[in-house]
Amino acid sequence: MKAEIKEDQVTLENREWINYRYLGQGQPLLLIHGNMSSSVFWDHTLEAMADSYTGIAPDLRGFGQSSYQGKIESIEDFAEDMILFIEKLSLKNIHLAGWSLGGAVALTLVLKRPDLFKSLGLFACAGLGREKKGTFWQLPAIRDVMGADWPRLPEEKSPLLGYGVEMLWETTMYHIQRPNPEDYEKYLAGSLAQRNRKEVILALRDFSVKEEDWEKITLPVLRIQGREDRVLGLPRHIHRTAHCRLYIFEDCGHFIMNDQFDQFIQTYKEFLRKGIKDDQNFNHQGN
Repeated sequence: MKAEIKEDQVTLENREWINYRYLGQGQPLLLIHGNMSSSVFWDHTLEAMADSYTGIAPDLRGFGQSSYQGKIESIEDFAEDMILFIEKLSLKNIHLAGWSLGGAVALTLVLKRPDLFKSLGLFACAGLGREKKGTFWQLPAIRDVMGADWPRLPEEKSPLLGYGVEMLWETTMYHIQRPNPEDYEKYLAGSLAQRNRKEVILALRDFSVKEEDWEKITLPVLRIQGREDRVLGLPRHIHRTAHCRLYIFEDCGHFIMNDQFDQFIQTYKEFLRKGIKDDQNFNHQGN
């Protein structure tokens, strides 16, 4: 009988509470979700990794069932929350992974506290391209259009909002493969629970990893990008070090764990098992 994913909450020292989903046994595997999503987007990954790792997928502040008492001003705010979360759960020797926004949070975590982590997985990671300093990103309309506020309470959310999210998903996330109906409804509910969309858009606009910061990371790093990613595209500026393996998945968009799940799990498990010790050509590109 397959074990069921469990759910719990912890209150941090900053008085925010973090909801999280967990499953499995073994070394901790901390999974950070993306924007317009929540911890439920990791459910199949938690199940697939449960035989070897204790998978833990938190809702970031303002997402899912976590609190949103203090406004987010930067990606670093999410990282500070996660450090408090890690301390609260007494986690050590963590395998860390992030998808999209979660990749930016994971990068910030590793730069702030490299002692906490054993490896880093970056899946369709935000913030690895050039800095967003062009005129477009500085227009006031960015705040009003891309970062428009969503209603804070579920009962205030119009059905049209859900329809709008679905239309956005169909063109940017699910153009390769649509989730099954059960997952689709679960993901939609998780997405609509977000209360900080404007702040997150602006935080992502202001976030990028400089070459000198990237070179400070000495952990084994696995990067996976989808060639058909319509959210981020393929970054022209790809950081390369002897510690980073890069895979570009074919027939894959932004939601890597949906479009190429089996390939994703196989690649990630192999990376966690071998690290970089057995691979002379660690800085790899391909599928």
